[in-house]
Amino acid sequence: MAVAWATIDWTAKYQPDMTGELQPSRIILAVGENDLRAGASPSKTAAKLLALAECLEAIGREVGVIVLAILPPARVGELSRSASMSRVFETNRQFLERAANYGLTVIDHSLLFSSRDGLADRLTYDGLHLNAAGRVLLDNLLYSGLASSPTEYGN
Repeated sequence: MAVAWATIDWTAKYQPDMTGELQPSRIILAVGENDLRAGASPSKTAAKLLALAECLEAIGREVGVIVLAILPPARVGELSRSASMSRVFETNRQFLERAANYGLTVIDHSLLFSSRDGLADRLTYDGLHLNAAGRVLLDNLLYSGLASSPTEYGN
């Protein structure tokens, strides 16, 4: 379920209830950009994301939680440059480092979807969210990773 403008705190407040109600077999967590846009530091964002992933893992041991790295914003579009590239990459670096210590499944797809200039313009409709082409790429990535055993992709 995607929720516009959701932050890690909002997701932490409502996701556990939704998880209980919907009883998913897998949760794919993609959150954090809005926290950075609001001025949260990379270390605080990474720590909150780690805490949320651990909380969701603890709710249902049989529910697989996969955390997606934060995508950097594109150069163009209404939401372009909504958070600085360096803050996005630093958040991902800190989160990936911490997540490895907890055995979390993380897919760092940021380099597949972007370059040093940010999210590829052809994959977004507003500079931040994926368009149809971006969704196809993400779906293929997730399907290939989920069809086999959970895999961690990194830079």
